[in-house]
Amino acid sequence: MRVLNRRNLALIASFLSFNLVQASIAVSPSVIAIAPGEKITFQVSSDERDPILVRLIISGNSTYCQYIKPVPRIIYLPPNYKQKVYIYVPPVKIPKGEYVCKMALTYKTIKFVPTQTLTLKNNQIVAGVVFNFYNVYPILLRSQLSAEDLEVKANVELKNKTLIVSIKKTGYADFAGYFDLIIYKGDKRVKFYTQDVNLGNKKPEKSFQYPLDDLPPGKYRVVVLANERFEIGHRLWTKARKIYEGFIELK
Repeated sequence: MRVLNRRNLALIASFLSFNLVQASIAVSPSVIAIAPGEKITFQVSSDERDPILVRLIISGNSTYCQYIKPVPRIIYLPPNYKQKVYIYVPPVKIPKGEYVCKMALTYKTIKFVPTQTLTLKNNQIVAGVVFNFYNVYPILLRSQLSAEDLEVKANVELKNKTLIVSIKKTGYADFAGYFDLIIYKGDKRVKFYTQDVNLGNKKPEKSFQYPLDDLPPGKYRVVVLANERFEIGHRLWTKARKIYEGFIELK
């Protein structure tokens, strides 16, 4: 059995001080919606150069979160690898509502640290150092909801040739989607922007700014369309909805 001496420990400490960086791991989509009796597939990916061991844990303030089952619960991700995972909810009776649950990813990344010994016989020792990290992603457990339970409104304001677009959740369900901002001069489209946005009870409203300095003076029509992202799973909206239409005057 080899014992690391002070020089070994100093080298490891030096390594730790410069390499304690959270692993590049991601879940796509970042928000998942599911209903009883459904199975939703998503992807866990890692950009690490070292292997990662990931464990999926479901929690939440509601007791109904316990019905969400991830498969598999433990994932081994080699370097730069993507793994498909799914969650399912059995066809149980759950009262009407949207229950915000959490999927925590606890993961360990193993780094191999070369260290030098003071003896001539053993030129190198490889020590494994394990770092633990923690990511959390929301899961929307939706039961008996319809399109009318999801409502989003937009407000548009022009300030010094900058268009300020505020998107606000005004309905019961959370919004995980995007909006399209379209600006017309007559019947011609002169500007188009698309923006991802997630709105919940903690952050029901977000604002975005769009400079219009390159547009000449005149009257413009502004249209804002919103829709849920297709990949989230159980959507309440199946097509985009117009949430704003109005006019602005550039001087």
